[in-house]
Amino acid sequence: MGNDADRLQLVPQVEAAELVQWMYQNAPQIKVTGPAYQVVALPQPGLLDELLAAAEDKGCVWVLLDGPRQQRPTWMVDPWWSEQPEMHGRLVEMTQARCIRIDALRGAIRSINMG
Repeated sequence: MGNDADRLQLVPQVEAAELVQWMYQNAPQIKVTGPAYQVVALPQPGLLDELLAAAEDKGCVWVLLDGPRQQRPTWMVDPWWSEQPEMHGRLVEMTQARCIRIDALRGAIRSINMG
């Protein structure tokens, strides 16, 4: 019936240290979802770590990085996932979506905060 691009697939994972460096080099193009799904500008590393800790406290394990779309020109960082995110293959490719475990992202943030 449909092809592989129409099926849900796991979003590919990304490496933590590279991701944190990329996020802060591209900060104006990055938005983050909060606990009530509000959208905010990428906060300083310490505040981002606190936001990720709040998501972890709620039982979330994964962060989705959803790339720009026609109706949203920014990257969206969404830490409110319990399981590894899945998206349609075509959407993963189109938005260059990636994901990472919250604990790995928090570790990378803490290492730049101490550096």
